[in-house]
Amino acid sequence: GGGSSRPFRARADITLRSIYATNRDELGALNTRILRVSADSVRITLDDVHFDEDGQSGIRLDNTDNSIFITNSIFSRIGIHASPDNGRGIDDRGNPIDSLVIQNSTFYNITSNVLRNGGGIINYADINHNTIVNIGQYGLDLGEVITAHVTNNQFINVGYMGTTEFIELDDPDETGRVVVVNPLQSDITATQVMNVRNNNIYIDPL
Repeated sequence: GGGSSRPFRARADITLRSIYATNRDELGALNTRILRVSADSVRITLDDVHFDEDGQSGIRLDNTDNSIFITNSIFSRIGIHASPDNGRGIDDRGNPIDSLVIQNSTFYNITSNVLRNGGGIINYADINHNTIVNIGQYGLDLGEVITAHVTNNQFINVGYMGTTEFIELDDPDETGRVVVVNPLQSDITATQVMNVRNNNIYIDPL
């Protein structure tokens, strides 16, 4: 009938290497969620992958305790300006993430954020040596994260829809935040560790 489904719907471990995938279909319509993951404890490995053009998110997680490993990849042109909240590189939909590792990758022209945490706890995050450009509302919403390393990244025009602050510890609903982290709730006995260093941030004054 001329319509296209999303490129990937994973219910088991998935590895993608050296591919270009778009959610713009053959008739020019924009679909949502290039990679949708619909099972618990899935390991997602992306290397040298370009996810380009999507109406909502590059990766969406429907279930719990998934692990995401992204290296040498590009996420671009996600979301539409008529609905900027829906432009997300990764959307966990409030599901806990076991591990999130993003290295040597580029995210650009995303209307809301690179990572949207809808309330799930992230056990471990390592965001290292990435270039993040033209992100509308805020950069990384890590939410409740137990251990996080945010190191050696370039943040350029991140949070341009609001007043930019580098790190926000208690108000993920505000725009203009480069990194958002929430304190652990009282029922979590782990010690929260944040290692944030050697990042550069630039906001175009125009």
